[in-house]
Amino acid sequence: MVALRVNRPLARKILVLVAGFLAIWAIVGFLALPAFLRGVLERKIGEALHRPASLRKLAINPFKLSATLEGLEVKEKGGAGRFFSFERLALNLKAISLFQWAPVASEVTLTKPSIVLVRNQDGTYNVQDLLDEAARPPAKDSKPFRFSLNNIEVDGGSLDFDDRPMKTRHEIRDVRLGVPFLSNIPSKVEIRTRPSFEAKVNGAPFALHGQTKPFANSHETAVDINLTDVDLPHYLAYASGKVNSRLTSGRLDTKLSLSFLQPPGATPRLVLSGTLSLRKLASVFGDKPAANTERVDVALGSLDVFGRKVRADSVKVVAPELWIRRDPASGHPILEAFLAPARREPGKPGVPAEKAPPPRAFEVEVAEVGLERGTVHVEDDSFGRPLRSELRDLAVSVKGFSTAAGKKASIELSAKTDAGESLRNSGTASIEPLVLDGEFTMDGAPLKRYAPIYENAVRFDAVDGVLDFKTKYRFEEGEKGNTTLTGL
Repeated sequence: MVALRVNRPLARKILVLVAGFLAIWAIVGFLALPAFLRGVLERKIGEALHRPASLRKLAINPFKLSATLEGLEVKEKGGAGRFFSFERLALNLKAISLFQWAPVASEVTLTKPSIVLVRNQDGTYNVQDLLDEAARPPAKDSKPFRFSLNNIEVDGGSLDFDDRPMKTRHEIRDVRLGVPFLSNIPSKVEIRTRPSFEAKVNGAPFALHGQTKPFANSHETAVDINLTDVDLPHYLAYASGKVNSRLTSGRLDTKLSLSFLQPPGATPRLVLSGTLSLRKLASVFGDKPAANTERVDVALGSLDVFGRKVRADSVKVVAPELWIRRDPASGHPILEAFLAPARREPGKPGVPAEKAPPPRAFEVEVAEVGLERGTVHVEDDSFGRPLRSELRDLAVSVKGFSTAAGKKASIELSAKTDAGESLRNSGTASIEPLVLDGEFTMDGAPLKRYAPIYENAVRFDAVDGVLDFKTKYRFEEGEKGNTTLTGL
């Protein structure tokens, strides 16, 4: 048996050296580095953002390789007001950072960040200098900053946007954000954070929650899009261009899921599914009402963006109200405004314009469409005398609607008018080719009421009388298209 002899003086020296190194490491890490780096960080942040910056506290734990920044505040240019701040930023670094010469953080937590954005009257922003700088191409000899940030969480964030040209303010509060990782270098870090975003946007809750299957061959990722009581006109005010029509009220609620799949060797799929509701919609054309509805509910089976297919289980429209106006020149200004083709720039003389192939149209299928309690106001000034009429209690049921070739949908329609007439329609319709086939019935139409339509074409006046009308019809579009009425 061999006895091990320990050189006690040497062991004592090693212990003293290790203890001394740890003591120096602790003093430098806990005391010296924070005092020195706090000023350096203030200067570097200020130089990077071109604004004065101050940091209340910096703490470093050299044994855990963690750093905590507290009370950062960045002023506007010239120190006029607060631009950006946060209460606390905590980073837990991995030891591999020392060998890769790049920060590798296993956890990043940002608490109560706040930013103030301003759009000036000339269309520029209070961060215009930063936007212009970011838009410049990088220098040829510059190298990208290498990093790996994992398990990123933001809690209690806020954003204030002062849009001075629009004379409005937007507020985003209670921001909670989860990002699994942001990295441009490979790293082996356990991912615990789910992709998510929650906030209150101008008081309306907004939420996105995602699930990722990083080890699946399909790279499947799903994100939930949950919106509640979103004020649509508030955001549509930013739509570019001046138009005569505008939305005066409307609320949006959604419970949607956006999924991305990329199976090996197959076409990737981006699919949206779920439900959405539009409430209290109202629009005007000029200074007159155009269209209103109490509610629109859509149950979306799938919207395949790349496959260009839409499948809806149901569409329900409750209490829609529509105004149809015809001016003295026999025009329909509302329809022309929404349906007129876009103006194209004229090509060079003698040179035929190149026509890009049109994109493949979406194939749309809706299992069931229902409309109830509808109202249509007709205001026709194209005749010698104005004609006013109103459809009430309009009900429409469509089943099996499809834009696919040869597919027919059944259509049932009923309505009454303010003069007591009743209208009924029962038939089928196909889109490709366009074919309408069915039976239409109208009972109790007062002839005198509709005199403006026919009085200039006949040599008599209808003093009294009602018309009951029933016919089968067929309309077919195309080279052999025709319109026939039978069974009158």
